[in-house]
Amino acid sequence: MRNERGDVVFAPDPFKASANPRPWLILSVEPLPFPGEFLCAALTTSELPVNHAVEDDHWVEGGQPPDEESYCSPWLLGTLKSGQIQFTQGSLTTEFVDRITDDALDYLDGSRRGRD
Repeated sequence: MRNERGDVVFAPDPFKASANPRPWLILSVEPLPFPGEFLCAALTTSELPVNHAVEDDHWVEGGQPPDEESYCSPWLLGTLKSGQIQFTQGSLTTEFVDRITDDALDYLDGSRRGRD
C-alpha cells in the first residue's frame, strides 16, 4: 500500500525504548533526502493545551478506537521510512493536516513564541 499525506500510520516510537508502535500523521510525502521517507507528527492520548484533538469528523477513512481520545502534537515531528510502517489506521481531512502543518511551521520558525 502506498501511503499519502494525511494517512495515520503505526510505526516504531523513536522516543521510547519499548517495541510498541505509535500512531503518526504523515505531513509530507514530498521527496526528502532519501526515497521512501515521510515527515510525520506524532499522535498521542495525552491531552495537552498545545495538542489538537482528533475528532470523529476529522477522519476521511478509518477512525480511532472506541472510547479513546487521540491528539496530534505538531511540535513532535519525526521521519519515518516506508519499511517502518506496520499498518495504516486511516486518513484525516486535508484541513486538519494543513492545521497541524501550519502549527509545526510556526514552531520551526519561532512564531509560536509566547502563544503556548
